[in-house]
Amino acid sequence: DMQMPVLDGVAATARIRRRHSAADLPILAMTANVLPEDRARCTAAGMQDFLTKPIQPQVVRAAVATWAVRAGQQV
Repeated sequence: DMQMPVLDGVAATARIRRRHSAADLPILAMTANVLPEDRARCTAAGMQDFLTKPIQPQVVRAAVATWAVRAGQQV
């Protein structure tokens, strides 16, 4: 979530990326911010996808399934 109170999504992604490459761990942003600049900020931070709120369960499931398969994981 891009709006986490202690550690926002960009900072969390930076910490995760120090340990995992983009190839082995997909990160999906979830945010209420829907402007193109918001998406660009997430991409620049190393996130692979961008999901907007309010969440739609079928969209979340599809995105997780897509990225899990790309990362070589079974869904």
